[in-house]
Amino acid sequence: MALVSISEAAKLVGRDRKTLYRAVAEGRLSVSQNTTGARQVDISELARVFGEFPVARHRGSTMAMPQDKTPNATDVTASLKAKIAALEAENTQLRERIEDKDKHIEDMRNTVRLLEHHQPQKKRSWWPWGHDK
Repeated sequence: MALVSISEAAKLVGRDRKTLYRAVAEGRLSVSQNTTGARQVDISELARVFGEFPVARHRGSTMAMPQDKTPNATDVTASLKAKIAALEAENTQLRERIEDKDKHIEDMRNTVRLLEHHQPQKKRSWWPWGHDK
């Protein structure tokens, strides 16, 4: 799940940011918030809503780049570092959730063990002089 900012998403699909905000407001495009509260869009969600990304030819290979300009190496490096940091943060959150889930499962297992060892009391008959079954 690769997340990008609204600005990066607009560049990827070759649209204006206002177009993406409008799609979010209309409910056609879903976004999520990172830990700082900034909105981010999943790249697969962009492809679902806007179709294939514009492709620019660059030295004989095809690369998904915005049509208005190609970023320089510093911009690409900074963008990749930001994406790596976001993915590492997401990875840490997911590991914490898995750890919490495992603790919850262990608590549930202990509860089931306690319930299995609980012996119910013998049921008494309502008739005090009759036979107990």
